[in-house]
Amino acid sequence: EGALGAACVQELVSVGGPALLLSVLRQMLPPGQGAAPAAAPLREMAVTRPTREAILGNVTLSMGHLARTADLLPLLQGLDAVQPLVGVAYEGKGSAASKNAAIALARMAKQPAMMERMRELHGIEIIYQYVRP
Repeated sequence: EGALGAACVQELVSVGGPALLLSVLRQMLPPGQGAAPAAAPLREMAVTRPTREAILGNVTLSMGHLARTADLLPLLQGLDAVQPLVGVAYEGKGSAASKNAAIALARMAKQPAMMERMRELHGIEIIYQYVRP
């Protein structure tokens, strides 16, 4: 990744990218799995399963990149990034999106408050399913 990766992350943060990415996740999840409580246009969108998986896979991969930066963990905590990622990880059942979500969660687990949130949502189990300690 190097400097280009860091510059991309900072640019994404500067334009509100983390909140937007989490909004996409929340809108695509079924109700009750960290989904957006109100009407969710992306959930209603008529896309094929592969397209949906591609969107979720790329968003969760991006969240994993953001979670690599320790300085961003408080921002991600404030956005409650854990809940929709746990939802994707459980819903995906082994898909690339669920694996990417588990990796992002493992990186976020470095922050004690986020680790506690994962425990509340039973997200620790999903991390161990995909990420070997």
